[in-house]
Amino acid sequence: MSEKKKRRNRAMGAGIGAGAAVTAALFALALTGLGAGSGPNNPPWVRAIEEGLAKRGYDWLSISVSDRVATVAGQAPDVDSQRYGFEAAETELNRNHADSLAVIVDAINLEGGAAGVGAALRALGPAPELAACQQAFVDTLAGRTINFAPGRAELDGDNRRLLDTLSAVAIRCRAHRIEIGGHTDLTGSPSANLDLSTARAETVRGYLVSKGVKAEDISATGFGQTRPLENARTLDANARNRRIEFTVSAH
Repeated sequence: MSEKKKRRNRAMGAGIGAGAAVTAALFALALTGLGAGSGPNNPPWVRAIEEGLAKRGYDWLSISVSDRVATVAGQAPDVDSQRYGFEAAETELNRNHADSLAVIVDAINLEGGAAGVGAALRALGPAPELAACQQAFVDTLAGRTINFAPGRAELDGDNRRLLDTLSAVAIRCRAHRIEIGGHTDLTGSPSANLDLSTARAETVRGYLVSKGVKAEDISATGFGQTRPLENARTLDANARNRRIEFTVSAH
């Protein structure tokens, strides 16, 4: 019997005779992704991929597919498992099903550690309300930064998993209007900063549209240095002020 099945049996057995405990255990089971293949909207091939990954040692991993978004979730026992588990799932999803998917999101949490970048997306239910969509963007970007080349609008470094997750949130929140706002620090020319922030917001918008977000549902606006989070010009303040934000509104 796999460790996953043992954990499931312990969780269910512990709740015998206590209805509230059973409900809590099942809710926790769903959140941690132990119920692999349980997504009601999953196409039939998802189960086969999960079973193949389980044979390779990733029996803690689950996949759900909805709105052409594949979300890879679970509780990884260590950092290496977190990394290689997602890469293995991504490879299998892309092998034969890339044409049916817009984006693949990493929602794998580390046991006793940080939540995956896609955790907020996974918390969104079907047809999410405006406030839930706004919070999902805020939570996804919390502690994370979309990196650009210094003084330019080109993406720099590995932004893919973050941008893919933001794309998936936008796809899930397609019933609402989304604005991407670009912001700079307080150094340099105000006019140049306005142009730079606009170009960076447009870069992010272009990425999201390339992942399946409808162009008419998403806009890009540059604010330059007019809306700083901090008025200081220290390195830390500059880093906080240089940012991309998402604002969700009604159509």
